[in-house]
Amino acid sequence: MKTETARRKLNSFVSSSSATPSYARRYSLSKLDTPVVFQIPAGFVTCYECRCIRNRSIPPSSLLHYLVRRFAGLAVALLIIVLVSLPTVCAQLQPNAPDIMTNISSQSPAAEAGYAMTTEGGTISVVNINATTQNAHWKAYVGNISGKLALQDGNSKAVYDWNVTSTEGEIYATRKSAIVDWTSVTCANLAQIQSEQTVLNMTTGDEDSIASTFNKKSHSAFYAGVTPVSADSCNSTNLYVNSAESSDFEEVLLYDGSYMVYAALIENSIIGFDGNRYDFQIILPDSGLEGSQTPVTYYFYIELV
Repeated sequence: MKTETARRKLNSFVSSSSATPSYARRYSLSKLDTPVVFQIPAGFVTCYECRCIRNRSIPPSSLLHYLVRRFAGLAVALLIIVLVSLPTVCAQLQPNAPDIMTNISSQSPAAEAGYAMTTEGGTISVVNINATTQNAHWKAYVGNISGKLALQDGNSKAVYDWNVTSTEGEIYATRKSAIVDWTSVTCANLAQIQSEQTVLNMTTGDEDSIASTFNKKSHSAFYAGVTPVSADSCNSTNLYVNSAESSDFEEVLLYDGSYMVYAALIENSIIGFDGNRYDFQIILPDSGLEGSQTPVTYYFYIELV
């Protein structure tokens, strides 16, 4: 009986020559009471609720096929119904600025007294010298990460969140003060690396240039926002563990169409350069000029997965 009643209403609706998309939408929504589940990417918040036709004897898919096949003139109205029923996306998955970033300490070697050497007057001494000099053209950031995974709206209001107990993801740094164009991120090529070096007064021939430092392509696959970065596809380097190069603490050179983006893959509390445990280590170039220079400002982003 209910099925027959629904069919009579449907036939009446179809045969009405005055039916318009607005009438179709009003009629359909007035008959809905069962939620429709839309499959959306994880991490999104939907802001729209759609409902199904009350009479379960006529599945929505069958109704759609019937109307499109038998009544082509209503196809536009049906398309409008479907479009207005799609969920509204309120946020996009991409790396974000850290909520808080605290500088615990900044260290460099203390000044030392000169090396003492005594020779007799009237002699010429041939001397071999080995020395380590602090490199003012680069700087490093190391540390640990805490935070949450959350489902938030455009006002950062969370419907639910999860405390992060095992860190994984990436930390990014760039000279770009505007928001990184994460949809355009690719591996930095040689021309883009050389352009970054020019801005920072470096040349490829320098032992400590960006090209000389990121001189291999050996890194894990990861995602920069929604953009996949294939393994061993970008110029990269590995930072030290106990003062020696390791296979951990990978850093990769990316480019967003206008600026270099330095990406460090996050570890989960492993031994770092000085024997202490860290979640990340990242090195960034500074001015290549001699003497006292204004430090280069970097803007940081983080992506926990």
